Amino acid sequence: MDTHIEGEIQRMLAEDPDIAELGITVVCEHGTIALRGCVNSAERRDHIGATVDAAFPDHSVRNEITVVGAEAPSEAAS
Repeated sequence: MDTHIEGEIQRMLAEDPDIAELGITVVCEHGTIALRGCVNSAERRDHIGATVDAAFPDHSVRNEITVVGAEAPSEAAS
């Protein structure tokens, strides 16, 4: 594991004003960065993955972030 890169990415995700995300787990092994956690939209997930990919072009980024957005109910509950 490369804890230096993991810490750098965690800090980047927390400090970037467009992301400000603390709930993403980062694991870096053998040149691959795995991103895990939950966000509320596919756009946010993709933005986080693209940001990490751009910052670490020499690594493969595996975006395993799950989208767990709240959807409006399709009909009123009785």
